[in-house]
Amino acid sequence: MKKLSIKKFAILLAGQILGMFLISCGSVNVIEKQEDLPFTVISEECLSKELLEIVEERKQKPFKLTFSDQGDFYIVQGYGEQNSGGYSILVNALFRTANGIYIDTSLLGPKVGTPKSDIKTYPYIVVRTKDINLPVVFN
Repeated sequence: MKKLSIKKFAILLAGQILGMFLISCGSVNVIEKQEDLPFTVISEECLSKELLEIVEERKQKPFKLTFSDQGDFYIVQGYGEQNSGGYSILVNALFRTANGIYIDTSLLGPKVGTPKSDIKTYPYIVVRTKDINLPVVFN
């Protein structure tokens, strides 16, 4: 009888510890959106020479950067070298929190049935938004 009650106690204690761990971890990662930020996706042709040079230097590997130029604020995310063309990038979210700007993007692969090419590509996205002088969190 004592072995059974000790076993039950150990299971209850482990459950409580696990529950407290999950609750504490969940509260750390909460991101409270204050407002969606308006943005424009900027094409390569419209980039400043300086920003284009930075992108060219970094495009071989995944990268994330921010850039300010003449009152405009740019958020750039590159996905590094890909083995074919046909990729696109989706902006899932761009919003302001109390502590920063949060951006979430996704790399979408070539559509099913698209002929595969052996051309290497370097997909990246440049987003222009208002400069609110906060750090950027990339997801």
